[in-house]
Amino acid sequence: MAETENNSNTTTEPAVPKKPEGEAFVIPVLPLQNTTLFPETMVPLSVGRPGSMAAVEAALASEEKLLACISVRPDRVSDGDATSEDLFEVGTLVMIKRMERVEDTLHLIVQGSDRIQLVDWEQHEPFMRARVRVLPPLSVKDQETVEATKRNVQSLIQQALAYLPQVPPEVRMIVLSADDPVRLAYFLGSILNLGVEKEQQMLEAATVDDLLHLSHDFLARRRKWTRRNAITFCASR
Repeated sequence: MAETENNSNTTTEPAVPKKPEGEAFVIPVLPLQNTTLFPETMVPLSVGRPGSMAAVEAALASEEKLLACISVRPDRVSDGDATSEDLFEVGTLVMIKRMERVEDTLHLIVQGSDRIQLVDWEQHEPFMRARVRVLPPLSVKDQETVEATKRNVQSLIQQALAYLPQVPPEVRMIVLSADDPVRLAYFLGSILNLGVEKEQQMLEAATVDDLLHLSHDFLARRRKWTRRNAITFCASR
């Protein structure tokens, strides 16, 4: 099982290979517990369970170094290894960019590239391997609505950041200057700790309109929570 962590280390920086859209291929699967990995993001992961480590090592042994990262359903999280029945059907194709082994744990930096959907399971032991297909890019139903919602999302971000002085300047710049609405939404999904259920809804959204609508709703609720807690903190000082 993999969990996000805060630091990273070592190896090469090749471009992420692209898989043909809709064409099924077989790939090792890394179950993610209590987190969701989005396309267009680069994150650290720590891997310590035997099955998950075997999946990572199988990916590293391949030329492309690709993994399917798929989240465990929240109601199926346990201390044991995840099974195929525990996972969602939509995940993210990632490339292992860096790896460092520290004692019995692998510390990875992975980069998400595409949304993928499970087609069939090919193997369960000693690690999971599945046949998957790359999902098509998100479509746009109403460009004007997308642009308006993106502006609203960026406005909410500015309001939320006013109560989050600990957010690094470089993160603020990335978020506020983002032009691509899909990349903006996925970046927000990766940093807001919304919970796997909400993050999975964002990952499974098939249109930019729906993705931004979800992002706006989740961010608005999160801003209210952040503002309320910031005011409570100040009042208690």
